[in-house]
Amino acid sequence: MNTYLVSYADTDAGGVLHHAKYLELAETGRHWWLKRRELSFSRLNKEHGVSLVVHAIAAKYQAAIFLEDELEVKTVLRSIDRSGVVWQTRISSRNTLCCAVTTRMVCVQAAEKTIMAMPDYLIAKLTAEVESD
Repeated sequence: MNTYLVSYADTDAGGVLHHAKYLELAETGRHWWLKRRELSFSRLNKEHGVSLVVHAIAAKYQAAIFLEDELEVKTVLRSIDRSGVVWQTRISSRNTLCCAVTTRMVCVQAAEKTIMAMPDYLIAKLTAEVESD
């Protein structure tokens, strides 16, 4: 779990967290999740010649977040198979779920920029990390 303090630059004119920031927080959550498992985006590219790219993303907003709110950002892996991975990031403030972001990523061969099946080594390494509700 990561924490984040909402700053002035994150908000709209009304002092409410801008909707695009939720997607950025989800991206950061996925990056930290992978990095903690020694599978950062840059490492996957350098060592294996693959990238994970967003194929679909959905955000469900449930409560507003305001300037100087302290957020908890929790990212979990929901599924992985040959076609890709699904992540869920839950963004909470004051113990209240404010937004859930679900992201589906596919694997791309870095050199050719073409979608490919998820490599066996990633499936093997990440299958045990899948969390269900």
